[in-house]
Amino acid sequence: MLKRKPLALILFALAGAGYFDVFSQISAEPFLKGYLAVVPIQVGVLLYFFWTGRLTPSSKKAHD
Repeated sequence: MLKRKPLALILFALAGAGYFDVFSQISAEPFLKGYLAVVPIQVGVLLYFFWTGRLTPSSKKAHD
């Protein structure tokens, strides 16, 4: 696990740099740019919650 961590950090750093480069070249409205800046963070948080099981696609409490 520890051997993969530097590789993951490098991949995330490259993805972040690429996103910043593409995002800085887009000409869009300021509101839209502000929204697009946080979309990867929102997607990442959702993926984390689904991956760890803290959020399930079908709510177990709805069946109780």
